[in-house]
Amino acid sequence: DGSVRFAAVQGIGLQTQAPDLAIPLLLEALQDKQDTVSSWAAKFLADFGTNALRTFPDLSNAVEHGSPNTVYQAMKTLVAIAPDKALPIVFENFRSADSHRRKISVELLYQYPATNSEIQTAMQQSASDPDPALARRARELITKKYQAEHPIESQFSDDPHFEGKSL
Repeated sequence: DGSVRFAAVQGIGLQTQAPDLAIPLLLEALQDKQDTVSSWAAKFLADFGTNALRTFPDLSNAVEHGSPNTVYQAMKTLVAIAPDKALPIVFENFRSADSHRRKISVELLYQYPATNSEIQTAMQQSASDPDPALARRARELITKKYQAEHPIESQFSDDPHFEGKSL
């Protein structure tokens, strides 16, 4: 029963103090045919931090062959446990013909520091993606990152203030 397997994955995923017991069970659940079970298994693996590094090949396989939700969660987990090692996988999916994979990649590239010129270029390219929703989301993320790095207050530091608020 899928709902029982799903509940089991949730319970196992919370056992972060017992990685040697939980991780093998989550890896088995990662191959489950039901999308909610496999995607939640991938999601919970991220909570095991460096203990989950040994799952990198299995998560990479889930990115390659999984259902859409499992692909998303597996890519997020790869970035969480080994960001540098996961970056080529994120870029590979960024160049995919599948707009869902490109969207996931853009969301994940946003989490990386913008100091990498390849990431900056990819984000700029995604702002003109053929998928209008993806292009819009990329522009939002680019704007958000720019605003975080260049707060308005610092641009107008000599503006008058009243009771701690700018006028």
